[in-house]
Amino acid sequence: MEPYVITPAFEETAVFQHEGEEFLYVLEGTHEFIYGDQRYIMEEGDCVYFDSEVPHAGRSLGPKRRSFWR
Repeated sequence: MEPYVITPAFEETAVFQHEGEEFLYVLEGTHEFIYGDQRYIMEEGDCVYFDSEVPHAGRSLGPKRRSFWR
């Protein structure tokens, strides 16, 4: 796993599904993380480790753009 910082657009991202595992750490902003049929609100300092074979997506909530360490 090679970490990097991403700052995606405000709108909801496309749904992804691929082999592997992912780790997300929210650096700034508020994020709605969509994982399968579940939705989770993530804020600065929150993290998640998940199976990326499950469909997943996300979007910014609030005025601040989200940024992740991934």
